[in-house]
Amino acid sequence: MAIDSLMGSHSPVVIDKQPVHERDVVIAWQKVLDRNAQETLVGGPDHEHLRVLQFGGQPVSLWRPAGHVYTPPSPTLTESFGDEVHLAPECPSNLRDLVKRTLVPMFEGKGSQRNVLQHRWSQNSTNPTTFIPLLTTSDNKPLAAIYRHPDIAEVWWLPVDEDQAGTFDFNAWISAALDAWHRADPERFPGPPDWARSEQWMTSEELELQAAVGDSVAELERQQTELGKKIDAARSALSEAQARHDDLERMLLTGQDDELVNVVHLTLDGLGFEVEDVDKKRAEEDRQRGGMARPKLEDLRLRDPGTSWQALAEVKGYVGGGKTSDFQKIGRFVGIYQLQNNGSLPDATWYVVNQSLRKPPNARPPLMEHEAEDVDVFADSFNGVLIDTRDLFTLSQLVARGELTKDEARRKLMSSSRRFTLDEEGA
Repeated sequence: MAIDSLMGSHSPVVIDKQPVHERDVVIAWQKVLDRNAQETLVGGPDHEHLRVLQFGGQPVSLWRPAGHVYTPPSPTLTESFGDEVHLAPECPSNLRDLVKRTLVPMFEGKGSQRNVLQHRWSQNSTNPTTFIPLLTTSDNKPLAAIYRHPDIAEVWWLPVDEDQAGTFDFNAWISAALDAWHRADPERFPGPPDWARSEQWMTSEELELQAAVGDSVAELERQQTELGKKIDAARSALSEAQARHDDLERMLLTGQDDELVNVVHLTLDGLGFEVEDVDKKRAEEDRQRGGMARPKLEDLRLRDPGTSWQALAEVKGYVGGGKTSDFQKIGRFVGIYQLQNNGSLPDATWYVVNQSLRKPPNARPPLMEHEAEDVDVFADSFNGVLIDTRDLFTLSQLVARGELTKDEARRKLMSSSRRFTLDEEGA
């Protein structure tokens, strides 16, 4: 056992059959037992001097403040959920590396359910009570701690499960506890486990090097703290950006109805097109005129600022794929356009679709891949072009990253026939 090489006098005990008051330390693995092999406690009359090092299990040293008969004894274990663990700010500097090396890895891959220590006494009590967390959850619930109360000198409670007995470094924690207790009570603990490593018996060179180690550890912790702050700030900024772009560009991949029309409008406007919301303009004209509202037309009308090029755009968002019935509606819009333009077709008629929108974009099929004949008629009759909003999103991001100019992006859209796709160079 780890104890053999660290303590001169030790023995396993049954608590109520041994003079525990003669002991200085009780090391508990999960629990302590009485003569009937029942779980019992440590602490109380004649035990106030004891130190306890407990590996797992319900705490074996409990305390209830005098006169508080309705206050449950504490500390006790309660259930908590979460994935993060944090080194407590109160953790003594000489234990921080040990906590990170031996305790933090025990929570990796263990799932979100874990036990935390709940204590109910005040740290400001007139009684000598303290509670120092070593490791906590993200909401500051202690996963490991050092505490003391009037019935016992000190307890180190560490969250070691029974299935971790074969891999846990008991030796390191026993050594650390004995060293701390030597510094606190050198009469009961006359020397650290390895006296040659005590500052009292170190050479000046060793003391200098030990100080250098301490300085380096402190600098490492300072840098880790600074990096932690930078990471937290970057994560916060990322979270804000994600929420903002969910309501803007990414709506091309998630939106329907007016939200989708608005973001397509903004995207095309950002590429340099002159974009007009035809229905919004007609509705305002109808309100000013006081007449009946006219039937709706296409969602958007586009012009290229440097040429005479014009296009109509109908924008749809569907859980499924694009609908051939939309081509009939678009045909009506094109017919009205022709009446207004001496029978001429628009240079392009775009059917812009956010399709299969509940699927991840890279899992969506090609737009209207099984309606090739209908797509051909749409293309031939109306200068029709299918535009998947996935491609529109990608095109806008190429411009945002500076990989395409706005003029180049517009030319790609304006020169498309039948179906807009990004070539390999632009993809």
